[in-house]
Formats: sequence, C-alpha cells, structure tokens
Amino acid sequence: MAVVRGSARRRRSGLLDGTAFGSALLRWSYLVAGGIGVAFYVYRETVARYFLPLHDYQVAAVTTIGPGLTELALSPVGRPLRFTPGQFAMLFLESAGGWRRHPFTISSAPHDDVLRFTIKALGDDTTGIQTLVQPGMPAVVGGPHGRFDHARGTDQQIWIAGGIGITPFLSWIRALDRFPSATRVDLFYSTEGAAPFADEITAVARTHNVRVHLHDTSARGYLTPDEVLAAAAGHDDPRAVSVFLCGPAGMVGAFVRRFREAGIPNRNIHREHFDWR
Repeated sequence: MAVVRGSARRRRSGLLDGTAFGSALLRWSYLVAGGIGVAFYVYRETVARYFLPLHDYQVAAVTTIGPGLTELALSPVGRPLRFTPGQFAMLFLESAGGWRRHPFTISSAPHDDVLRFTIKALGDDTTGIQTLVQPGMPAVVGGPHGRFDHARGTDQQIWIAGGIGITPFLSWIRALDRFPSATRVDLFYSTEGAAPFADEITAVARTHNVRVHLHDTSARGYLTPDEVLAAAAGHDDPRAVSVFLCGPAGMVGAFVRRFREAGIPNRNIHREHFDWR
C-alpha cells in the first residue's frame, strides 16, 4: 500500500515537477501560459456575455440563392443591432449539436426590417444552414465589428469583390440612399458563372454614382489588376483613388501589390479580412 500511495503523490505533484521541462523557467512559462488560457476561457464563458453587446433575433427566412449560397434573414426580438454598412457580426445559431457561432458580414442595409447574412457553404456548419436552419428558430447576434466603410475613402473609388466577397458591398449598395457613395465608383464583381444579386446591384447602381463591371471567370479567366486599372481609366490621378477589396486572400494580395506599383498610396487601399472566418 505504501508503494501505491507514493505513486499517487508523484502523479499529483507532476505539474510542479520541473524534470519533464528541463528548467524552472520553462516549467513556469508553461504554467503561466496555461493559466492565461484557462482565465480567458472562463471569462468568455461566464463574464463576457455581460459586457459584449448581444441581440436576440428569430429566423424569418432561409433563401437559397445558388449552389452553396444561402441568404439568412433575421427578425429582431427586442432591440435590433445598429451597424454601419460593411461591418460584420458574430452569429449564434442553434443546431443539433448545440449553439454554434460564426462571424459573417452583414449584407443588409441598416434601415431594413430584417438583418441579412449571405453565407457560402465552406464547412459542415455553413453547409447545413440550407437544410437545418428553419424559420422561427432563435438566433443571437453579437457586434457589430469592423471598419470596412467607403466613407473612409476619397471621392474616386474602386470596389472589388471576389465571389462571396460581395457581401459588404451588398450592404453598401442596399444603403446608398442613406449612405451615399463617392463622386465616382467602379464596382468590379468577379464570379464563376452568373453573378448572384447582379440584377439588384445593377438596378440600384443606375440611380447612383456606381458603374458595375461583372466578370465571369468561366468565360474570361481570372480578373486581373491591369483589367481593373484599364476599365477604371477615368480615375486620372492614382494618388486620389481609394480601393476597397474583399475576396480570397491570394487574389487580394496580388491586387494590392499591383495597385501599389501603379501609384495608389497604401493608405488608400482597404481590404476586408474575411478570409480568417
């Protein structure tokens, strides 16, 4: 029995035994890092909910826009979310496995009766939205977050969207009556096949200072920075142009490098970092 008790004592003291770490510094670094991680987890699960702005919603509609593309419309239950076009929010949805959360860009205008998220199926949770999420289900929205706002740009602007990267620009387009655009805007929307929301976008653009350039990669290949610069040649001085980009990281990186070479200042190039979500 003495041997058993001795083994138990050694197991209990394992965390404070520096033998496995080689030095006291490494041991205490491990303990501090682990303690910070545990503290943040406890904060998020118990305290953060009292400080972060959360808003109760109910699913109003789930609309299939195209293959793997869904628009989710939410009706507020109580105080609605106040946001600036182009921002994103944390969306909490209940599923068979419990509540799941994802950051999504808001695609509706702030004055709309419903809050809209346009979601591409990129994983199990987002793929299941078309079939598992039904009208009447509860939802919670946290935020808003982000500073992707065309009001931060100059009077001449180029907007570039790749695929699902159209979502912040959808919010901008739908809010143009109350959040007017710059003096001149060229919107480039690159998709494989027919562009979702193309009719809505072009109809709104006709009554505002927005020229829409739809680019079908299946017919014309990838959109290039030089094509954008040529089509938007009316912007005479590159130093006076602001560029806003949202799309795949590789595409955005290539465009940013080329625009810098063309003389557009780095401070005038804005990207929505949606790829980490």
